[in-house]
Amino acid sequence: MKSPKLPLIIAVAVFLFVALGLFFAGTDKDADRAKVFRRFTDFRAGGKTELGCVRSDSGSIGDMLGGLMGGSTNGISTKSRVSIKVPSETDIDMGSGNSSRSKAEILAVVKARTPGLQNVYNKYFKLKPGFAGKVTLKFTINQEGNITSISIASSTTGYVEFDEAVKNMVSTWKWKSLEKKAGNTTLTIPFNFDIPGDGWTSPVL
Repeated sequence: MKSPKLPLIIAVAVFLFVALGLFFAGTDKDADRAKVFRRFTDFRAGGKTELGCVRSDSGSIGDMLGGLMGGSTNGISTKSRVSIKVPSETDIDMGSGNSSRSKAEILAVVKARTPGLQNVYNKYFKLKPGFAGKVTLKFTINQEGNITSISIASSTTGYVEFDEAVKNMVSTWKWKSLEKKAGNTTLTIPFNFDIPGDGWTSPVL
């Protein structure tokens, strides 16, 4: 039979972990500290683990700990409220000329590397909560699979620093190498950054 004190022991352990993180971080975040104590008090009163129910860009205990201690969650699972719409083949504009690469080949890499853009969005969303929009990039892929030139064709985010971060991330992407006689591929592709929903997210400890 499970001990009725076990949830309380787990909550106390999490509380102590957060408190130690705040102490060693040496940051002045009185509001966050008060929030943690308030959540812990709610647990004592209602028996529910509400420590991570913080209305922010993410709703899990891992994201809350990372935010309070000024660093990453180091492997703690998180659930973000922001998202990226992965482009489809119809979104890719390759112009009217012949291309040495197919849309399917290009899209395969885009899908595989989109999680990196999710991390960029999460980072800048914390600095400017609520922003969203579409960043359209134009770039050229050479026969070795590297991007040789890239520019921002258009953007609706109103956040220049974020747009540049997206461009810099995409510029590191790489496709498979083609035979020497293959030419370059130039394309335009949009990335939609959005907030799918707004509300409270309760973590599972």
